[in-house]
Amino acid sequence: MKWIKILRSAVFMLLVVASYAKAEDALSLKLLERWAATNVELKPLGEQVKDFQNTEALKNYSEDPFEILTLSDAKQDELINAALKERGIYDDVQAVMDEYGWDNYGEFSRVHMRFSGLYMYKMQQDRGGQAYAPILEKLQLTQEDLDFLEAHWEQMQAAMTQVGSS
Repeated sequence: MKWIKILRSAVFMLLVVASYAKAEDALSLKLLERWAATNVELKPLGEQVKDFQNTEALKNYSEDPFEILTLSDAKQDELINAALKERGIYDDVQAVMDEYGWDNYGEFSRVHMRFSGLYMYKMQQDRGGQAYAPILEKLQLTQEDLDFLEAHWEQMQAAMTQVGSS
């Protein structure tokens, strides 16, 4: 269950810099595969990507890490790009985004939050309790997202395992 710890820390980090993708962007198995492959490709950048929430670009914006969730996609992307540039990894990250067809790291992060949120939702349902309730409340999962989870849980589990073990 090492991958669950890795997932939790990655999800928390991305909460600082991402929001859920728009409800009109339907989840699909193709999107899930693209998301997992992108995560694997980002692994070599590891701590540099994980640590960019501690940049001045984001700290100067707000002390509340959840405030970014209320921003427009364009404003999120602006802050994320500034943070990546401050860390000196913007070009490397954008090359991965280009390779997998994402507009930028912000778009990828919003999709990441949806898949990670669904995974947390399922873990909470299976184990009971409310460990993820505050995070899930912020993500505002849609019924369509929950339907996708129910229909494709095995594929999501495999993708999460792929991401966590790479």
